[in-house]
Amino acid sequence: MRAPTDTELQELADHMGTDLESLSNARICIWEDYVADGPGFAGKVAVILWSGGPEIIESYIWEPEMVLRRTGNFKIKQVARHGD
Repeated sequence: MRAPTDTELQELADHMGTDLESLSNARICIWEDYVADGPGFAGKVAVILWSGGPEIIESYIWEPEMVLRRTGNFKIKQVARHGD
C-alpha cells in the first residue's frame, strides 16, 4: 500500500470529472498488485476515503487505457470494545 503518484491522482481526477483540489480532502491509498481470492481481479486498485466520514468510500481499478469506479455499500456498525 502506498500513496498515489501525481500521474495516478490526475488519472483519478480525470475519470471522476473533477480537479486535483477536490481530491485534496480525501485519503487515497494504492495497492499496486492486489489479487482477489479465487478467480477474479488482479491489478492496481485505489481506495478513496472521503473527509465526510469513514462510510464514504470509493474504489477504482485500472484496466488497460482506463480507470473504472467500483463503490461499496458500506454501513457503520457499532461494536463493543474489548473490556466494555
